[in-house]
Amino acid sequence: MLDEKYLSRMKALLGEDGLEKYLAELERPSPRALRVNTLKGDVSRLSDFTLSPVPYSDNCYYFSQDKIGNHPLHHAGLFYVQEPGAMIPVATVDIQKNWKIFDTCSAPGGKSLQASAFLGDEGFIISNEINTPRARIMAGNFERMGVRNSVITSAEVSAVAKQFPYYFDLVIVDAPCSGEGMFRKEADAVRDWSEENVNTCAERQRDILQWASQSVRGGGYLIYSTCTFSLEENENVVNAFLKSNPDFEAVNPDPRVVPYTLSGVGCDKYRRFYPHIAPGEGQFSALLKRKGDEYESPDVNSALSDLTQEEMKCVGEFLDGVLTDYRPEFIKKFKDYAVYINPNVPVPERVTYSCGVTIGEVRKGYFQPHHQLFSAMGDLFRCKIDLPLEDQRLDAYLKGEEIAYDCENGWCAILANGVPLGGGKAVNGRIKNHYPKGLRIQH
Repeated sequence: MLDEKYLSRMKALLGEDGLEKYLAELERPSPRALRVNTLKGDVSRLSDFTLSPVPYSDNCYYFSQDKIGNHPLHHAGLFYVQEPGAMIPVATVDIQKNWKIFDTCSAPGGKSLQASAFLGDEGFIISNEINTPRARIMAGNFERMGVRNSVITSAEVSAVAKQFPYYFDLVIVDAPCSGEGMFRKEADAVRDWSEENVNTCAERQRDILQWASQSVRGGGYLIYSTCTFSLEENENVVNAFLKSNPDFEAVNPDPRVVPYTLSGVGCDKYRRFYPHIAPGEGQFSALLKRKGDEYESPDVNSALSDLTQEEMKCVGEFLDGVLTDYRPEFIKKFKDYAVYINPNVPVPERVTYSCGVTIGEVRKGYFQPHHQLFSAMGDLFRCKIDLPLEDQRLDAYLKGEEIAYDCENGWCAILANGVPLGGGKAVNGRIKNHYPKGLRIQH
C-alpha cells in the first residue's frame, strides 16, 4: 500500500488523471531493457533474442526473455541489463571519445558502463562508490564488460572531487534518493518512504552535488539525476545549486529524450521520466553546464608504481607469447598486480579500489594471468577458441569443466560467438579451465 501522503504529493505533481494513469501502470509488470556493450561486439551477435530499440539511447533495447543471467553472452559481457528509465541521464549529453568522466555515486555501474562505451583510447572514466562491497560488485561488472580505461574509487565524493578541480568534461551525480521511482520493483522503497526520509536525502544530495561540481572543467557538463519524484530531491536541489553557483546553467538535453519525458516543474530543461509516459520506472534528470573555459591538470599522488626489471621481464615475456599487440608503457603495478592502463589516466592513491585491466601477478619467477586479461583483451590473443552458442563445450566451460579442443599448447582466450569470455590453458588437446569459480554456472 502506498502512503496517503505520497499519493497526495503525486496528485499535486500529475493531476488526478495523471495519477490514475501512473497507478494503473504500477499494476503492470516492469519492462526490461539491456544495453549492447559495443566494447565487445554489436547487436547482431544476440541472434537468439527478441529485441526492440529504446528510442532515446544508443545500442539499448527492450527484451522479454527470462533467466538470461546464465546466457553465455551475458557472462561474456556483450550486454548489461539496465532499467530503461535509468538510461535517460547519460542519453541527455553527447559524449565525445576523448572525454574525462567522473561518476560520483556509481554502483552497480550501469551509468558508468553506458558512458564508457562512447569513449575511445584517450578517454577514461573514474567511477566512485563509497560502499566498498558495492564497489567490489561494480569492479566485477567492469571486468565482465571489458572496460579498459577506468578507475574505480571507494571514498566520499569530496575525497575524490577535491583532487580534480576544474578537470572533468562530464561529472555524473546519480544521487542516493528516496527511491519513489522504483516502487514497482522494490518493496523496501515503499515500506521505508516518509517525508522525513525525503528531506534527509535532499540534504545529502545538496552536499554531494556541491562537492562534485568543483571537479567540472569550464565548458564541461554536470548531470544530476535521481530515481525519485519529489520536488525536494529534484528541482529544489538543482535550483538551489544554480542560485549559489552562478557559473553553472541548465542546458537543453539531447532532443531524443524529450518525447519520452515530461518537463520538470518550472523548467522545461529538466526532464521527468514516468512509467505511464514511457516504458520504465521513475527518473529525474537535469543537464548543467559550467560557463567559461577554466581547466586544471590534476596533481595527484599516483597509486601506481613501476614493476621491477625482473617483474617487467616476466610480464613482457608472457604477453609477447600470448598477445598479438600491446603497449609496454601501459604496464604498471597496482598493489600486488600488474595492470594495463593508459599512463595518462590519473590513479589517485588511498581512494582507488581498482584500475585499468588487471592482467596478472608475478609469482616466484612465473606469471599468473588474471581473468580480466582474457575478458578485456581476449580479442588480442594469438590463440582464440571461438565456440558457437549451440556448442555444448561452451556450457561445459561455463560450469568450470575441461573441454576438448585441438590447438597448440599454451594459454588461450575462450570466446562465445566471437565475444571474449575467459581463459584456459591448452595441454595436449584438452583446455584446462581458468574461468573463475565464483562466476561459474552451478550444476
